[in-house]
Order: sequence, then structure tokens, then C-alpha cells
Amino acid sequence: MCTFSCYFATPVQAETSAQDVYGDWELEGGKLKIRISDCGNNTPCGVTTWIAGDANNEIRDVHNPDPALRGRRLIGLQVLYGFRAEEGKWMYGQVYDPKIGETFRATLERQPNGVLKMEGCFGPFCKTEIWSKI
Repeated sequence: MCTFSCYFATPVQAETSAQDVYGDWELEGGKLKIRISDCGNNTPCGVTTWIAGDANNEIRDVHNPDPALRGRRLIGLQVLYGFRAEEGKWMYGQVYDPKIGETFRATLERQPNGVLKMEGCFGPFCKTEIWSKI
């Protein structure tokens, strides 16, 4: 039997906001740090801020398939972009992996324990990384 509160209860749905993923993140293994901030349209974008072994910002985008872009410095390079909020997470974005010069479909989702789950997919194959807030 339904009581009074049953008829007037409003379902609570978690909203996805860019602020959920904003900040500085360290990737598994501590070899890379990324800063996620507003792209200018209230969606998250990420740039590399630190790479292990690159104290002088000398590592370049040498694996990029476009020869004209191979001279770009990796620190400061935008590697996350194009996300859309859906189903409580950031979906349909792109992640660029400069280690291999490839761009993958990406999803970002803040986990209850505070870490950030980033899933990058190429076709049906996906890889999940867990990033820690710093």
C-alpha cells in the first residue's frame, strides 16, 4: 500500500558537473600528471602538467601521425577534450595518447572513493585507468 510520501516523493538523480573532475590528477604509476579544467563551454578538458623525466619540458610529440605536429612539447598539450555529460559521467570525449600518437574515445567518471576512472576505447577494445587527485 502506498502512503502519502509515495505519491509526492521526487526521485533523486545525481547530476554530472565538470567540477566533479576538475583539478590535478596523477595517473597510475605516477609518471604523468594532468590538469582538468573548463574547456570554455562548461565541459572538461585536460592538459599534461608534468611528465617523469622531463624537467626541462623537452619531450616532444614524436609519435604523432601528423609530421607537422611532432615538434609539440608534451607538457601543456591538451590530451582530453570533447566530452558530454550523460548517465552521471562524462562521455563521448577524446583522449590523446602521445606515447603512441593515437586518439581514443574516452569516458570520465568520478568514483565514490574520490578517484577518477578514465576509460579509453578503440573500437570494441577498452582500457581503464584510475587517476588520483593531487
